[in-house]
Amino acid sequence: TRQRMPIAEGEDEVVELVRGRSMRERMLDALVHVNALLPCVVVYWTLAVLENAYAAVALYESVCLVGLPLVTLSLRSREASRATATRLRPLVQSLVKPQNLTRCGLATTGSLCLVAFGGFAAYLATCQSEFEAWGISDEIREHSGETGLGVHSAPQAFALAALGVWFCTVNPVLEEIFWRGYCYTEIGRMCSTHASSQQPKRDRSLLQASDQSAFSRWLVSGYFASFHGVVVAVFVSWPAAIAAFLFLAAVSRLWMWLAERPPFGFPFVVAFHAGADVAVVLVFTALDFGWATKTAAFAAALAASLVLAAFGALLLLFAWRHEPELSCVRRRRRDLLDNDPSQLGTAASPLVPPDRLPDHSPTLPPALTMTDISQCPS
Repeated sequence: TRQRMPIAEGEDEVVELVRGRSMRERMLDALVHVNALLPCVVVYWTLAVLENAYAAVALYESVCLVGLPLVTLSLRSREASRATATRLRPLVQSLVKPQNLTRCGLATTGSLCLVAFGGFAAYLATCQSEFEAWGISDEIREHSGETGLGVHSAPQAFALAALGVWFCTVNPVLEEIFWRGYCYTEIGRMCSTHASSQQPKRDRSLLQASDQSAFSRWLVSGYFASFHGVVVAVFVSWPAAIAAFLFLAAVSRLWMWLAERPPFGFPFVVAFHAGADVAVVLVFTALDFGWATKTAAFAAALAASLVLAAFGALLLLFAWRHEPELSCVRRRRRDLLDNDPSQLGTAASPLVPPDRLPDHSPTLPPALTMTDISQCPS
């Protein structure tokens, strides 16, 4: 029989310490999943039991989006929390200090207008009469009054307007940092089957997808769609909540795909989310107060929404008019640098980093031949 090797003095304490740390990390991994499902409980309790929409927003954002993630990161090991912070910090910086302010401003403004007013125009043109006929409008009016979203006085009108502004500005930023930032990173790391790549991203606005799998992406998308489905269940019905869940899971997966690839990135997805929130606010006010049912108001709202959506599409077209060629040039140049680091140039001909290549530069970057450039799309 094989004899167990003797344990050196002090080695058993090290083994127990490692086991204890591993157990703690597994418990914190489970806490991430609890954190992703907690919004369902918080939102249902505050909307259906307390019947207070303001409490729902406050608890959802302060506890689920900010408080519990900070507690989880503070309890993790220094290496694990630093790795997550390293992934999240560039995303926040891409919102505060974009690499190309003009293009980022045009792209985000254009996407916000396109999604917000295009979605509202689609509702006015196709869904408003059906919602009235199916009784959805009556359900929303009834439950909005029960949850404190009615307007019966000037203070209530001011509070509702402030909530709408907050919902369209701060809420999409917090949600994207939590869902497509924190949960995306943590769950992707847990579901990863290979060692994490420690090489930093060249583009800080893109999600780091090296740890991700199809399962991790769809799992986060399901978590994201679940609590939105609870909101729809409270205000409308459970069959509508199931439809909303399936739709929003697909939307979340699409946003991940966009956030992982140039020329979109994280700021673009935040703008998309903000546009969706603006569309929800417009649809909600139209349903709750019925202002868009009048003929003149309906025509004016539809025309204005179509014009603003077209304006957003033009901004996107202008922002990305030369983006495919520039992206191809940068991608081919980066491939050359990865395969042959000697292409870094000399002091006589310094090489400009790919991410700092001016968008208006008329010259080709070093280490690229005309054959390489000719293979880019025209």
